[in-house]
Amino acid sequence: MGVRYKGCQQAAAPVRPAPAVRELAALSLLLWAMASTRVLVFLVLSILHLPPMAGPWLDRTTWEHKQQPEEFQASLEQASLKEASLKEESLKEASLKEEIVGQSDFSWGSLPLFATMQLWQFWEVPGNLVLLVELCSWLLKGIHQQRSRDVEESSSSSEEMESSTEEKEEEEEKENGEEDSDCEGHLFREPMWRSSCRVADTRRAVKKLVGDLLRVLQQSLSDGFFPVPQPAIGVGSAFEGWSPCGHEYCLLVPLKPPQGHAFQLELGTAWEVLAKNRVRVEMVCTCTRSTRVQKNTVCFVHQPYEARQINQDSSLLSNLCTGRYLDAEKTARWFQGLVSSAWDKTPSSRRYALRVLPSSRSCKLELTDASGRCLSVEMVFGVQRGDSDVFLSSQAPEAIFQSSTTWAESYAVAEAKFFRHLARQAPQDTFHLKCLQLYAGTPVGTVLSSFFLKTAVMHVLNFIPLSGWRTVSYHTRLQDIMRYLRSCLKKKSLAHFFFGNELLPKDIVLPPALQEAEPFNIFECLVQGPQAYHKALQELQELEERFEGILHYRSQSSLSPLATLTLQDTILTYIRLCTGRYLDAEKTARWFQGLVSSAWDKTPSSRRYALRVLPSSRSCKLELTDASGRCLSVEMVFGVQRGDSDVFLSSQAPEAIFQSSTTWAESYAVAEAKFFRHLARQAPQDTFHLKCLQLYAGTPVGTVLSSFFLKTAVMHVLNFIPLSGWRTASYHTRLQDIMRYLRSCLKKKSLAHFFFGNELLPKDIVLPPALQEAEPFNIFECLVQGPQAYHKALQELQELEERFEGILHYRV
Repeated sequence: MGVRYKGCQQAAAPVRPAPAVRELAALSLLLWAMASTRVLVFLVLSILHLPPMAGPWLDRTTWEHKQQPEEFQASLEQASLKEASLKEESLKEASLKEEIVGQSDFSWGSLPLFATMQLWQFWEVPGNLVLLVELCSWLLKGIHQQRSRDVEESSSSSEEMESSTEEKEEEEEKENGEEDSDCEGHLFREPMWRSSCRVADTRRAVKKLVGDLLRVLQQSLSDGFFPVPQPAIGVGSAFEGWSPCGHEYCLLVPLKPPQGHAFQLELGTAWEVLAKNRVRVEMVCTCTRSTRVQKNTVCFVHQPYEARQINQDSSLLSNLCTGRYLDAEKTARWFQGLVSSAWDKTPSSRRYALRVLPSSRSCKLELTDASGRCLSVEMVFGVQRGDSDVFLSSQAPEAIFQSSTTWAESYAVAEAKFFRHLARQAPQDTFHLKCLQLYAGTPVGTVLSSFFLKTAVMHVLNFIPLSGWRTVSYHTRLQDIMRYLRSCLKKKSLAHFFFGNELLPKDIVLPPALQEAEPFNIFECLVQGPQAYHKALQELQELEERFEGILHYRSQSSLSPLATLTLQDTILTYIRLCTGRYLDAEKTARWFQGLVSSAWDKTPSSRRYALRVLPSSRSCKLELTDASGRCLSVEMVFGVQRGDSDVFLSSQAPEAIFQSSTTWAESYAVAEAKFFRHLARQAPQDTFHLKCLQLYAGTPVGTVLSSFFLKTAVMHVLNFIPLSGWRTASYHTRLQDIMRYLRSCLKKKSLAHFFFGNELLPKDIVLPPALQEAEPFNIFECLVQGPQAYHKALQELQELEERFEGILHYRV
């Protein structure tokens, strides 16, 4: 279809004249313009000096004749008779006129029209020269643009032939409904997992950026004796559409052998985790090849000595090989150096700073824009097996390399084609990529890796039609994948997806040996290793518990504050923030801190304050600094509401001790805030109850009588004594009342929790029914069970009395 489309374009293109014909046409236009210059000027001047035509601007006499047609006609007849009589006199005056002109100072130059004509004759020559220069420059510019356009068309046609793979992928992306846009403007946006559209834009941007870089490298390597990188192919989760984060984009760069060389692949017996494939570099005879167009090109087979002398510093064997085999680590170092030197020649170098990250078998790039946001790109090198979609790759996640000359057999390109095939046929509301993201995106252990989980999901995708992957069947499909994985693990058998698979799409090209091969068991490691098998069973159990929690969480989402989230966000939130089936306070804090850091630039306050997220294990602490250097500290604590009440399970509380990251403290902070707002609405202006609370709970004297105990005692006294008794005149009495009440509670080792069974609470404070009907709870229970803590509390009470005696004496 691609060839037919290009042919139609060429047939529909307009016929362009030859350059010689265009030049002659422009020259004739130039001569015509020079010849017609005088005619145009005379025409303009004659128009300017014409007598006025009929209209309201006519002279008075003509206008009156126009208004009286009969009189005007008679006057014209008399004028014609006079004109005939005057012809004779004009002949006599003609001879006298020549004498008058020659003997007097009168000249035709005194006439306005004649003076204008002389002035035009003076400026005619420079005007023609200026016009000639302008037209010549226009002519040369047009010829130059046409020639450059022809060169671009020829170069673009050659680039189209070289980058056919990249064009096919772009056409497939367009068929999937992805619109073209300014790709580089989308390189750095908010986290990619939030929107698949943004991930698609960034995918195209990365391919364009890497494509520009590889074209620069191709120009510098096309005439040398080093491997020539071909157009990159997007592989991995980011390009397959199920990336959990979209942070790193992986591309496979096929390497083409230089002239005079060939790559011979030495393959292992079958797919293995332990990579044993190697790429042997062979010399090829170029004596009779039509590619020998350079004078210094020699044959590496028949003229090896001359070839080594000419290409001593640019030899593939001496620089990138170990022995006769292509070295992946040497290739990576060589390519990293090329990228560093060629980056300044690409258009993207003006907008992004490049940093080449250390990597032994690939080329990892970190791109940073002016705002400091980063994007990670990894380029892996590959050698193609014939014309198939299978490559020997320099790096693979599931492979173990024995030496630098071993390469892993990679099916990443075939996998990417498989998911593009599904994307073209899938309805809009399918969620197969979400299932793949749930299973393969966050593996639970080391045995059931992402590779094994992805293979299981792909098998289920190949069995069940895409019409069965709609949102309605979400629960069923997750269970199907889990059953299939459990069945394979029980049998210790999971077939490789591409070995002998007759259900593959036709556009996936495999070597004939793989098409006819028997299914290969990738769970062979579990058969030979009993410890690995038991570890896999444990990981499968953890995976089942995770998905049971997901399904339970989804069914109860109508009672959850997260019920408004989408299906993807809900499941991802559960996986990232839970330990087992329980919400993890520490994971929640880290997740929220990341959200705040990424979203701060979009708030209006970011223009006035600089944000710094302080380290905190169970909350989000912020430090805001203005232009003058003044700081403001803010702490956000997370809570889960108990029904519709004012009681929450809080991620952090001052008096709480947490046993693990999944334990939460019961917090009455919202109810306390409501209690003090109720007092503020009813209190007179000169009340000092908040000052008393500040004196007691604001600066505790020890560790036993903490702020929580002191605040509870003050709140009980506030609840007993009406607000009219908290005026400034009763300041001394109220301080003593609080001290007496605290001494009495400490003597009894009993201080009731303020909200348990308290019938005097304001009506706007909503408590769970269990707390309203509960018996008073003694928060001094720790003093009953610990005599040392009780004696410590007595000492702290004595210090508190001494403090307030000094305060009262100072007040008096």
